[in-house]
Amino acid sequence: MENSKGVVFDIKKYAIHEGPGIRTAVFLKGCPLRCLWCCNPESQDRDLEVFFNQKNCIRCVRCFEVCPHSAIDQHGGIDRKRCEKCGKCVNVCYTGAKKIIGKIMTVEDVMKEVLKDRIFFGDLGGVTLSGGEPLFQKSFALEILKRSKNIGMNTTLDTCGYAHYSEIRTILEYVDLLLYDMKTIDARNHKLLTGVSNKLILENLIKIDKENVPIWIRIPIVANYTDSVENIESILAFVRKLDSVRRICLLPYHNLGISKYRMLDRTYRLQSVGPCTTERLVLLKRIAESAGFEVTIGG
Repeated sequence: MENSKGVVFDIKKYAIHEGPGIRTAVFLKGCPLRCLWCCNPESQDRDLEVFFNQKNCIRCVRCFEVCPHSAIDQHGGIDRKRCEKCGKCVNVCYTGAKKIIGKIMTVEDVMKEVLKDRIFFGDLGGVTLSGGEPLFQKSFALEILKRSKNIGMNTTLDTCGYAHYSEIRTILEYVDLLLYDMKTIDARNHKLLTGVSNKLILENLIKIDKENVPIWIRIPIVANYTDSVENIESILAFVRKLDSVRRICLLPYHNLGISKYRMLDRTYRLQSVGPCTTERLVLLKRIAESAGFEVTIGG
């Protein structure tokens, strides 16, 4: 099992917003949701992908000449349907206009990176698996968490909960803290915002609550989409019935991922949306606190 492989798109050192303490966050590619505000579009597809930054392209046509699939035009543009992600265009692009996103790694590869930072973890820190959706690569995620727990490392799993509960239950044995993403309680609105129903997500949260794993509920606060008092109150009403929720995290929206959509030739649908005001975030924080929860703005 040490040679189990998965696709990682980032490993973030000194992560202080991915659970308690100082952590190393491992971001796995692949996600069943398509949230309108997703700031990491490169996390959605499990396969390797090619970023194309037109600003860095000097039209040298080297990539056009070496592409074996005729997927690149003479301006450097990529036909995503033809592209096989072979990386030959990246290898000849000396300006860095093209870049492979995602890396195939073994469990051993990941653990070597995580263990480099162990000295900084202290009593609270450790490893966090995030994404994308780490359960999208269930076996790979399980082996990383298992290895981490077996050497006494604190583990955190960041999930949207959209998976078969049997898969979640298997992994929970090796999880010290669960970061559980919630967008809205309303089923119709959830599908409009993420592309999937939240029925399974809510059902899984109720089941997870009985496993006595501490849970932090993380709510993205997006102006005109999830930032209404009614939305927050409906989420709070749901989670107040649970015993394992320890904290509510309000995650302020930002649009820093817009350039990534351009580099993947995708359309960002919230172009005109700005960040929530401080006043709105403070109001929502007070509402959650009045419901009896510890609340943070940010992870």
